[in-house]
Amino acid sequence: MPLYRFQVAQGADSAFPTDRIINTLHFDDAGLGSDPAALCQDILDVWQSLWFGAAAREIRVTAYNVGVPPQYPVASVVENEGVFPVTSTNREIALCLSYYNQRSNPRRRGRLYLCPALTGLNTATARPAAALMDRTLGLADGLAGIGGVDVDWVVYSRRDLSHHDVVGVWCDDAWDVVRSRGLRPITRVERSTGS
Repeated sequence: MPLYRFQVAQGADSAFPTDRIINTLHFDDAGLGSDPAALCQDILDVWQSLWFGAAAREIRVTAYNVGVPPQYPVASVVENEGVFPVTSTNREIALCLSYYNQRSNPRRRGRLYLCPALTGLNTATARPAAALMDRTLGLADGLAGIGGVDVDWVVYSRRDLSHHDVVGVWCDDAWDVVRSRGLRPITRVERSTGS
């Protein structure tokens, strides 16, 4: 009954590792035969169809066993390898998909910070459009169906070393900012203050 950590890495602007937008998910595989490569592919397919849409860019899903470090990849799949189109809007702006088990306390909830800039969607509005929030909740529905009856999307607590099934999700109408996803500066404008 392995517990897996999956990293979903989306390429943005360049092949540099710092330009990858990464989200982490956990799944508990209670089946007799575990196939982490198939789960990677399922996650990638859901991500591509329900979040990206037709946007062609590299997306890589890598599976790790949850346990004592060091943890090495046990499976990985990639689509559109080497395709890193330039983003046209701010990569730091994100829509947060929150998920939880029973109560939304810190050890029983998780978050995915989804980057609309990777899909070409407009983030220049005061609030996310209802259609974008619905699309985000649709991604959660897709993730909940990964792997069939023997596989559960879970919230993993590193502090408690425990995991619990995801039973609810939400997405609010406020943008979030993930500063680490911003572009590196390439130029600087400077002037003296005259003193």
